[in-house]
Amino acid sequence: VGHNLKFDFKWWLLKGQKDIVNIHDTMIMAYLLDENRPCGSGLKELAADILKVKMTAFKELGIAEDGKKPKPGQLGDFGDLPLDQAMAYACPDVDISLRLEKLFYPELVVQNLLTLYTYIEQPLLVILSRMELAGICVDRGYFESLNEPFSKEIALLEVELQQLALAAGFSNDPDKK
Repeated sequence: VGHNLKFDFKWWLLKGQKDIVNIHDTMIMAYLLDENRPCGSGLKELAADILKVKMTAFKELGIAEDGKKPKPGQLGDFGDLPLDQAMAYACPDVDISLRLEKLFYPELVVQNLLTLYTYIEQPLLVILSRMELAGICVDRGYFESLNEPFSKEIALLEVELQQLALAAGFSNDPDKK
């Protein structure tokens, strides 16, 4: 159980771990249960909103932003933190993730979302992690060639939709709405 496991999964793949099964990502669960959640689906925000727990924000650790050179007084990355400070930050992440999973999993069942979570979202976590590590090649020319036929199809569908709307008594005229 974790939160935003795609990040961790990529690290595990880089370290040679291939078969990671039976994982539960509370970020995905939160999104499935309410994609419009006002607080978002970040762990710190969910902890505050659902569990009423304030967690330490990563930026409070004094670590440089990913890929940026540390400013004076900043650490280069999480690995530069003293062990006691790293534990004090990371252990609550584990605790909160477990607590959220205990709330979210039964709710996935109640909302009939467990199949979607299990057979689509969880496998996509692995697929997307591998894609991000390997990179992808996009055939820009091919996608640009789709522009004209798709634009024509959309125009035809718009005309058809307008005809259906008029036949049903709806009007394009804003004064007749």
